Amino acid sequence: MGWIVLSHQFSTVNDWNSGFQGSIDIQNDGSDRIDGWTISFTANFQITQLWGGRIVSQVGNRYTIEALSWNDLLQPGQKATFGFIGAPGGGPIAISGVELNGAPSEEPTPLPTVSIADTTVDEADGEAELTLTLDRVSDAPVTVSYQTATGTAGESDFSPASGTVTFAPGETAASITVPVTDDGEDEPNETFAVTLSSPSGATIGDGAATVTIVDNDEAPPPVVPTISVASKTVTEGDPSSAGAIGWFSTDGAKIVDETGAEVRLAGVNWFGGETTRMAPDGLFTRNWQDMMDQMEELGFNTIRMPFSNDMLRPGASPSDINYAVNPDLAGLTALEVFDKIVDYAGELGMRIILDNHRNAAGDGASGNGLWYGEGYTEAEWIADWEMLAARYADNPTVVGFDLSNEPHSASWGDGNAATDWRLGAEKAIDAIHDINPNVLVLVEGIGGDYWWGGNLKGVADAPIRLDQSDKLVYSPHAYPNSIYQQPWFSDPDFPDNLPDVWDTNWGYIAREGIAPVLVGEFGSRLADAKDVPWMEAFVPYLNEIGANWTYWSWNPNSGDTGGILDDDWRTPITAKLDLLEPALGGDLGAGTGEESPERDITVSVTLSEATTVPVTVSYATEDGTAEAGVDYEAASGTLTFAPGETEATITLTTLANRTDDGDRSFRVRLSDADGGEITGGSATITIVDDDDGSPVLPTLSIADLTIDEDGGSAQLVVELDAAATQTVTATVSASNLTADDDDYALNTSAITIAAGDDRAVIDIAAVEDSEVEGNETFTVSLSNLTGALPGDTSARVTIADDDTAPPPPGDANGDGIFAELIVGDDWGSGFVARGQVMNDSSSAISGWTLELTTTADIVNIWNATILSHDGDTYVIGDAGYNATVTAGGETGWGFQGAGSTSFTLSDVEIA
Repeated sequence: MGWIVLSHQFSTVNDWNSGFQGSIDIQNDGSDRIDGWTISFTANFQITQLWGGRIVSQVGNRYTIEALSWNDLLQPGQKATFGFIGAPGGGPIAISGVELNGAPSEEPTPLPTVSIADTTVDEADGEAELTLTLDRVSDAPVTVSYQTATGTAGESDFSPASGTVTFAPGETAASITVPVTDDGEDEPNETFAVTLSSPSGATIGDGAATVTIVDNDEAPPPVVPTISVASKTVTEGDPSSAGAIGWFSTDGAKIVDETGAEVRLAGVNWFGGETTRMAPDGLFTRNWQDMMDQMEELGFNTIRMPFSNDMLRPGASPSDINYAVNPDLAGLTALEVFDKIVDYAGELGMRIILDNHRNAAGDGASGNGLWYGEGYTEAEWIADWEMLAARYADNPTVVGFDLSNEPHSASWGDGNAATDWRLGAEKAIDAIHDINPNVLVLVEGIGGDYWWGGNLKGVADAPIRLDQSDKLVYSPHAYPNSIYQQPWFSDPDFPDNLPDVWDTNWGYIAREGIAPVLVGEFGSRLADAKDVPWMEAFVPYLNEIGANWTYWSWNPNSGDTGGILDDDWRTPITAKLDLLEPALGGDLGAGTGEESPERDITVSVTLSEATTVPVTVSYATEDGTAEAGVDYEAASGTLTFAPGETEATITLTTLANRTDDGDRSFRVRLSDADGGEITGGSATITIVDDDDGSPVLPTLSIADLTIDEDGGSAQLVVELDAAATQTVTATVSASNLTADDDDYALNTSAITIAAGDDRAVIDIAAVEDSEVEGNETFTVSLSNLTGALPGDTSARVTIADDDTAPPPPGDANGDGIFAELIVGDDWGSGFVARGQVMNDSSSAISGWTLELTTTADIVNIWNATILSHDGDTYVIGDAGYNATVTAGGETGWGFQGAGSTSFTLSDVEIA
């Protein structure tokens, strides 16, 4: 009969202080097999996880654990092992009171613990010896594996090693060696690790050792690197005006940038320049840049700037500007204020459309409904556009010219040179593109059965004819019911009928890809019940056909529409912005902003080799044939090479010009090095002149002049803004305004300015007569200009009448208050008359009327009111705002008439 004996062995596998891993072996030491086992013991720890067995009982720290189905059968000599996680660790860890299958069991002698000790070795020794120890003698062999691992020492510093160490019975110490490398480099002490694993006959105690390799190499003497700076050559370049870079063109119905990408102009009208104030409104209360910043922040990318031809005259001065708020505008002419706005728009990435809103300064469209008149001939009108084309020729911020605002009395395509707006626009566009072929030109519609400026039906059969067709944009105007109750606002289908109305008059131009459309004006106070549905239909329509637009207006002082801003000139009206938001055009794309007349270049400074400490060196520029402040900007400073760096750069700035002044150079010198030695301490920067010697053309202008009727001959001065670099010639011609051919003589037919000179004169003479006719005017214009760019090439000459006037007509009662009326423009079927009410008395009057007898029909009147019309007699009164006429003062009024130009005036009556 066999015998049954069970024994156990408890081991600590790993201990991390807060917990440990333990295992217990159950061994069959008998001769018969055992079917099932249990073990009971008391522990000085808590079991938190168990495998290879099952806890069947726990009372306090007394555990009973039984076998699982797969390890309950033990053959003689066979053992089963179960493991667990216990807490806490940090020893001593023990079990007691062990029972196996209900019988007490004594724990066999515990296994010895094997450990490995840290060591330090001199790099020159060639090997590191590590000692392994057993904490007690074993009667059986003990083995353990070892493996090296890199630390701050890499595999170039020692030879990786691994293997097995065996302790013979009775031995308690053994050793292993690891070769180390004597590399000859001066370096810090380095370490690597040796770790133990897979013990047999023992458990692992301290199972990792650190080997410190002590460096025995002396540091070499410090290397002093050399510092040098490299010469460089740079092309000079040309300066350009501030402004947006990149002109726009057209592609079918789209406006595109220079890359061909579509852009959408979405802006506001900022009016005031066209009025007698001759500056954008609102400057009496706000800073001009502050308002432009707000436009850009609200999402507008374009500003349409109305102006009058009067505003362009030399010396024309703006008014209604608070210079305490706008100090940088003080002393500027009206056109120079526009220049400031253009420059700042370029900085903001916005674009400007210049809108010739009327000829004579005033409100609304020109009274005669044509593109010329009000004291300006067509030739003078074109000359003004030529001047603007030259002024902004290098500045794409001024992206477009709106040629004439609302030429509502014009015809389209009938060939009548006096009224055919198509012909007038083509003449202006050709003249503009001869000077600046890059700028967009905007052509508005005429009048008729649609809004002024909005009727572009004629384009279908008679489009604008241009050699350069990719610069043409058609620009209608459109308004809702509150402005005028057009018949389509009363249509039962309103507002669904609106797209057909727009398509008929101008939308078809975009739909058919004829050209882009930019709606130059639309707007509303949103007070009329029909205006909101109109806007709700109009804005999506703009998006549908891809139209561009400028909203009327930014200003709150537009009587019909109000503005984007409320009456405080600061608060945006949210309802309007919400309606416009879906059609905003966004950023006009890369390439906007200022192109500097400066050019930054980098000069390399090199260190021969990297260092472990910073190296510094000073530098400074010095003149050669190039002069600081003229050809380049002086610079000095200190460069620092951080540890490990071998290159640094100096940024220098060269200044561009268009002068053929040859190649020039300056130097950069290094000094005061700290941590390095200067060897190549001077570099030459060569500026290569890229100008071909072609002269930079000066700009030619002519100023207005007043001469006395009895003064005989006089001279108009023609000036260049710089001395001529070649001969300048121009043809001189005159055209009448209120003067006749027999009132003056033009004695110069052409002018020549020799190279080196900057002026010429035009001889004129007034013809003395005895007629009391008032001052009379004519213009002198320059054309066929060579050798210079056109500035203001038209001058107005005023002949001051020196004849004593009889008592004024219409002053029968002798009170010194009388009226005058003259015809300024007469095109056969109609005319423009300009009148004055003059107060030569010693006190102001408040309110006036006069009687006008004429067979003509007054079709439009300004600065006055028709009080009654009976047969050929009109009674005309003041317009309210001009009722008061100061002593010695006057107020102007006028009208557009159809029919005979003959009329008589009655005495002025004081209201």
